[in-house]
Amino acid sequence: GQELRLPKITFKNERLFLRFPATDDDPWFYEHCFQAMLSRLGNLDHRYVLKESRTGSLRAIIQDVPNLQAARTLVMALSEPVQSSSRPGM
Repeated sequence: GQELRLPKITFKNERLFLRFPATDDDPWFYEHCFQAMLSRLGNLDHRYVLKESRTGSLRAIIQDVPNLQAARTLVMALSEPVQSSSRPGM
């Protein structure tokens, strides 16, 4: 999840949960990575939804992920465009 700049990624009940950082915690993510991440999510062959949790954090929930290997493959696919915008000094 670090290469995606996401604080938490969870696989549960055939769904992959991607928690986005708070805008105050990582404004660089929203300036340089967020649009690429949404574009990549839209290009997946899985359905996904964006939801705000009760605590106010934004999550992407990818549906119909059958197993952990499929979840890992999806995370690798999502990391490609985000890694191309490396943060200065990192």
